[in-house]
Amino acid sequence: MSLFSHKITLTPEEKVKLQRIIGSNKETADKILRANILLMSDSSCEKQLSDRALADKLQTTTSMVKFVKRTLLSKGIEQALQRERHTPVNSRGFYF
Repeated sequence: MSLFSHKITLTPEEKVKLQRIIGSNKETADKILRANILLMSDSSCEKQLSDRALADKLQTTTSMVKFVKRTLLSKGIEQALQRERHTPVNSRGFYF
């Protein structure tokens, strides 16, 4: 299996947006982590890290790194930065 699961290429505008998120004090830790994953995964970055090395550096899991990259490629940057919302289920297993 390849060390690099997905090739990410960010536009300059996307890079600026991600850097603002990282520098902001008003964003959640999860969103900042996702922004860091995307910035460090950019193919124009000087030093390309494998998914495992990137996960170790950011103290997260390789599955999280792969999930964020895959979400960016399939659904776009906004969805990649947001947590996936699940439909709540009550104790009887019925949907609200």
